[in-house]
Amino acid sequence: MPFDYIVYSSGAGIFDWKHQKQVTFQNIGKHSVRKLIDTFIYKSYNFHAFFPAPENHMHWYHRGGNYCDEFERYFNFNNAYATELQPLSFPETELCQFLVIIPENETRFQKFKSEIEAVCPEIRVIRSSSPITKGFIWIEVFHHSVSKGNGVKHICNLLDIKPNETLGIGNDYNDFDLLAFTGHSFLTENAPKEIKHLYPIVSSNENDAFADVIQPIVL
Repeated sequence: MPFDYIVYSSGAGIFDWKHQKQVTFQNIGKHSVRKLIDTFIYKSYNFHAFFPAPENHMHWYHRGGNYCDEFERYFNFNNAYATELQPLSFPETELCQFLVIIPENETRFQKFKSEIEAVCPEIRVIRSSSPITKGFIWIEVFHHSVSKGNGVKHICNLLDIKPNETLGIGNDYNDFDLLAFTGHSFLTENAPKEIKHLYPIVSSNENDAFADVIQPIVL
């Protein structure tokens, strides 16, 4: 494969592809996990709770009080790795992240973000647009140190690469930390229109955005 490292799950972990080994990962602590689960169940949210990295393709799921078709679509894509969450017998464990899905509503998202970050100072709430269906917000809850930017920064420190020697391409809200770190930053044409003024625009990810940015540099 034509890369050396993978920063995965929005920066929760880094994998050394060449040597096939985990470099680092950061999970949410056990105490915060319990508080968040209790809060989400009390508020009757639909949510997914992902195993600690690096096994975070596995997850528990909980259906809240209100049916959400986007939640069910995600579940249908990933049900081979899903186990129904049993609150009374849930193990004492760290978790990589939580995923809560809501209809697209900026006011509701900001209210959720404020409430949940107040519950656990250890965590941060990151917004991303649904890659499955337009009109939904995917709310991801991570340890507060997790970000794509911090993941790339860690690799740069390992390899003695300066930020101004880096390039980043993003297409959504959850790329802000990456683009704020990289010395040359771009958004794809299919990024949400509300954020497209923030960085230079290149082709969509379906029309060779990476090649469009790289070719003038390497040729």
